[in-house]
Amino acid sequence: MAPPRHLADFYDRLYFHELNVREQINARLQVPLALIVSNLGLLGFILQNLNRASTGWNAFWFYIWFVTACLFAGVSGYHFIRAAWGYEWEVLPTADELHKYRQECDNIFADWDNADTLTEEALKTALYNAQIKCATANTLINEMRSAHYANTIKNLIIAICSSIGAFAIFYVAELDKTQEIAVVKPIEMKPSEITVKLPVQVTIPQPVLIKGEPDVQFKPAATATTSSPATSESVSPRRSGSEHSASTPTDETRTK
Repeated sequence: MAPPRHLADFYDRLYFHELNVREQINARLQVPLALIVSNLGLLGFILQNLNRASTGWNAFWFYIWFVTACLFAGVSGYHFIRAAWGYEWEVLPTADELHKYRQECDNIFADWDNADTLTEEALKTALYNAQIKCATANTLINEMRSAHYANTIKNLIIAICSSIGAFAIFYVAELDKTQEIAVVKPIEMKPSEITVKLPVQVTIPQPVLIKGEPDVQFKPAATATTSSPATSESVSPRRSGSEHSASTPTDETRTK
């Protein structure tokens, strides 16, 4: 017997509605994924730069907030994984399977008078039952995924708030190990020896004008049989005045 028309339409819409819900949950999971990664990055930064030698109330409250953030971040990650993976959805039979089922019905009702009517009713009943089965299974799956998604958001909010509290104490109380002041030996700066070379002054001497002595002119010697001081005077070259006066006889000598 074929199902009522209104029920068949209702289960048909319900089946496709659950498929749409599946896609909506997949799209919504992208937001908590980004928040989980950001929160883990913040916790990793704090843990990497934490001065583990710090003590006191500031360190105590810091560890309280930090451990709380890590616990709730782990719980939110668990619910996120449960909301994203590990499910199998039920789908309607394929067109090939429906065609084979119709052929089987035709073979079964071949000897009946109303074989076509019985075949159509059997096919509608099979689709009706498949829609009920698939819609029910998908509804349960989507309900579980929605619950895990809600728990993911809840735990993630607590984890983010705890991470902010831990970071506030970490920053205000100066628990960062990079804030430690290390006393090192001062560096002695020795003045470097710098050799300054003065420019070399090169003196170019002025050209020396060398004046030559006047040319010595020789007079031709007079021919005489006897040599006399006058002859020797005329032959000798031009000399200085003192030498000339010494070689020339005076008038007093001649008179004698």
